[in-house]
Amino acid sequence: MSEDKPKYGNTKVPTDLELLQLRYLQILDEYIKLFEEKEELQFNGFIGRQFGGVCEFADMFFDFLDIKYSIDNNLPKGMIIQWYDHNLEYNINKPKHAHCNMTLEVFSKGVRFEKAN
Repeated sequence: MSEDKPKYGNTKVPTDLELLQLRYLQILDEYIKLFEEKEELQFNGFIGRQFGGVCEFADMFFDFLDIKYSIDNNLPKGMIIQWYDHNLEYNINKPKHAHCNMTLEVFSKGVRFEKAN
């Protein structure tokens, strides 16, 4: 039997890479669903269809790794939103070159930016 021909009638057998890609998408989907349930937010999609990149929820944007961190570390409901807001408030009136963002991991351990007077 030739390597080019399907092994099972007209059904193409997926390659190892295709199976890996499918598992990756399934895992992303599972994390997103857990996050939606936990935070009571609706997932609007990945920005630029970059699966595993920046996720849009309502008017907020989170890197997928922050969502994963929130789920993996069982952060309290709303903490990721507090972190998001804290970074926005800290940087709102600063010029772009002076922006500074705190990581979710550091924020979850109690560190906060000091507010300027």
